[in-house]
Amino acid sequence: MKKLLASAAVAAMLASAPAMAEGMYVEGFAGFTFIDELDWGGGTFDMDSGWNAGGALGGAVWGNWDGEVEISYDRMDYSCCSPNNTHEWRFMGNLLYNIQTEGSLDPYLGGGLGFASVTYDPSDLTDTVFAYQLIAGLRVAVSERWSLFGEYRWHDTFSDPEDSGLEWEHSGSDISFGARVNLN
Repeated sequence: MKKLLASAAVAAMLASAPAMAEGMYVEGFAGFTFIDELDWGGGTFDMDSGWNAGGALGGAVWGNWDGEVEISYDRMDYSCCSPNNTHEWRFMGNLLYNIQTEGSLDPYLGGGLGFASVTYDPSDLTDTVFAYQLIAGLRVAVSERWSLFGEYRWHDTFSDPEDSGLEWEHSGSDISFGARVNLN
């Protein structure tokens, strides 16, 4: 059922792309990824902070809602066992609600569904699983076309990645900063 819901949400986002042509934008972001500990192979291990980067193409869907497709990457190292790390590529469809304010700062809230290709290195164990994220941010317009933003994302997978009989966790918090340019 979760796979069906995630697939339907991503398909709906892609199908609405022609309607978004009026308010299209592209954005890029980068920042820090962190979580205290993750499970791997039946044990719990402390994690070091990591990094993330990504981009999105989106547009106004209706009213204060934006829809976007996103590709992003993050990586975190295990504190105990360098150079061991876990990293993932996320392919998400996001829906964001823009809270209009009287000032120049506009907060927004949203979430996304999609897929995460999660790898545990140095063993090169990889699995692709359904993923989700919750998003909260603050955007400030610096011109008619450009805006800057800072945001928090919680990302997780619906099931733990698994390969060669080993299962590991990959979830975390991202704090990112970026820029958006309106294309029309």
